Amino acid sequence: MKFPHISLDFDPSRRAVARFIDAVCKNPDSAWPFVCSVYSAGLNLAELRELFSTGVQYVKIGAFASTSANKAVQSVYVTRNKRKIMLHLRMVREQGKWKVFGVENG
Repeated sequence: MKFPHISLDFDPSRRAVARFIDAVCKNPDSAWPFVCSVYSAGLNLAELRELFSTGVQYVKIGAFASTSANKAVQSVYVTRNKRKIMLHLRMVREQGKWKVFGVENG
């Protein structure tokens, strides 16, 4: 029995994270459309811009999809003070699109 090959590079939530990070790096105010409207109060996009400016490395194995089709977590490494820090971007599907609702240090 053959198992299908799954590539995370084509994962819709990973593409949403990439667009979110690009928007935050260009202008934090332009990134709000990628943020969930219900859970967004705790996000500081200016602080995230500072973190992302040192470089972002996607964690290939760091994608997590919960049992619900509407939740996912994508993990990235950022470099700060010559150390790699893993961030977990928690996502939820809102009106058919993946939106970030939380960023945690892991």
